[in-house]
Amino acid sequence: MRLASQIARGMLWIHSNGVLHRDLKMENLLLDRHGEVKVCDFGLADRTEGMKFIWDEKGRKGSPLYMAPEVLLKKGLNTKVDIYSFGIILWELLSQQRAFQHHLQHNNLDIFTNAICKEIERPSIPPPGNTDEEWKNEFVVNLIERCWNDKAKDRPDFQDIYDELNVLIIDGYVKDDWGRTFWLINFPDEDSVPFEDFYKILQCNKEVELEDGSRFCKGLALGTKEPEAKQQKECLKLLLAHISGVKGDNKDYNVTCENFGKLLAWFGPGIEERPDLRTFLDRIVEICKQPWFHGNPENPDTLVKNAKPKSFMIRLSAQVPGSFTVQTPEIRARIKYIPGRGYEEEKGATKEIYPNLIQWVHDKLIVARKYEPLIGSQFAPIFGGGQSIKLYVGIPDES
Repeated sequence: MRLASQIARGMLWIHSNGVLHRDLKMENLLLDRHGEVKVCDFGLADRTEGMKFIWDEKGRKGSPLYMAPEVLLKKGLNTKVDIYSFGIILWELLSQQRAFQHHLQHNNLDIFTNAICKEIERPSIPPPGNTDEEWKNEFVVNLIERCWNDKAKDRPDFQDIYDELNVLIIDGYVKDDWGRTFWLINFPDEDSVPFEDFYKILQCNKEVELEDGSRFCKGLALGTKEPEAKQQKECLKLLLAHISGVKGDNKDYNVTCENFGKLLAWFGPGIEERPDLRTFLDRIVEICKQPWFHGNPENPDTLVKNAKPKSFMIRLSAQVPGSFTVQTPEIRARIKYIPGRGYEEEKGATKEIYPNLIQWVHDKLIVARKYEPLIGSQFAPIFGGGQSIKLYVGIPDES
């Protein structure tokens, strides 16, 4: 979805300048070293020169497997030919397969034209070898089918596609209802934002009206009372740095939509119903101030191995957002967090749910097993707990 969104953004700029690409296909999409898509090869591009339609006077242009029906039939065409090609590309991105490969066996353009234009053949949904589960998102399927519609006028434009893909990306990353609305309202066209901008919006108390007529606060209307406000911000900043894998000094980094979604999986819901917790930030502070919570240390195994025999730490499970890993010299276990409900041992004898992680630690580790927290959390100095061990933050290899 991120790659598709970048393609759509590039094509939106191209179309806004009165240009048809005419050869949009996988081979003409490059990835730079940052993983960003670049649309390339404008050797077959055409300018619309303000005309509603243009015609191919010297034969068809483009790569047949990506050609829209109107191109194959040598009819008048416009920007919607690139939309058709994008539909094929989106199917290929999601299926990780190449479309229409069986037509390469006969290599007959007339047979292919008849299949596409008369029989309305399109790649199958779900594609061969893929499970139904991967293709049950009706919005994704609907977007693909609209893009490769045989009627050009019924295809969306790249502005519509770009907007829809951004919503789909946010829906995929952020499962929390409040979190999805928060990102869509404040950062609708952004995959990431600087931390300071992100936190500034969290402080906002301005309301906006949603499409259903309801009111939504753009932020959390955070207070500025010291020291609570300072602790809240520092915990959030350090925690997001841990989740993001930011090394060393974390003064400046971006908060991605993906990592925001992970944060809420561990500390959501965004707006709390518990009387003692108002927002997810309250839960973050509540857990980060515990001496046993270490976020995502680089070498948790080494830390525990070199600690006292009865020491323990709790950290974020890198491979399962929403789960916490309990680690001691003897045991390693996972605690699954169910937002809004509580904490559950993944391999426990019973499916007992604790409403509070702190209570679980107290009952199961400190009282029952006589364990002591492993000192040296990077969060301790935020609460005046002395100096933390100098570590760089990273995602551990195993949960």
